[in-house]
Amino acid sequence: METKLIENCRYTFYVQATGSDKPIKSIRANFKHIHHHTHTINDVNGTYNKNAATLLLYSVDTELDKNTVYSLPFEWIVKVENLENILSSSHSLIPSDILLVIDEYL
Repeated sequence: METKLIENCRYTFYVQATGSDKPIKSIRANFKHIHHHTHTINDVNGTYNKNAATLLLYSVDTELDKNTVYSLPFEWIVKVENLENILSSSHSLIPSDILLVIDEYL
């Protein structure tokens, strides 16, 4: 199921660094913006430009200050879920009820 990101809405982002063998980490946060930019890379093959995108999030569950803006490479996003996705795939309403209560305080 594909999730369209809507600014200021809350999602669970599943993140894994490209090429990493570490377990996938989940981050619960509000979506702010996708910043598109270009990197100039110098390596043994010469100099070239690489297009990239950075995901900007706020009210991240791991940050003490809810005004902190959190950024990570868009290519690290493995999966995104919103409450609707979780409810439609869950056989139990208990986890989704918990998410509703938590989101009321953020």
